[in-house]
Amino acid sequence: TGAAMATVTGLLTNKKFLDLALDYAEKPTLSKEISLNKFIMDKTGYSAVALRNKLLDETNNDDK
Repeated sequence: TGAAMATVTGLLTNKKFLDLALDYAEKPTLSKEISLNKFIMDKTGYSAVALRNKLLDETNNDDK
């Protein structure tokens, strides 16, 4: 696995991330989206979209 996968795994085992993500999933609002994206950026150095793209790139490269 690559660095992006390790980063995502770290998020998925972080209680604060899970709480923010579940709260946003249950009732999405702009303020919750901003909080979740800020948390992701602060923890990983990447926006949610950039992290997703890095993960996709890693996955696509593993398939080659």
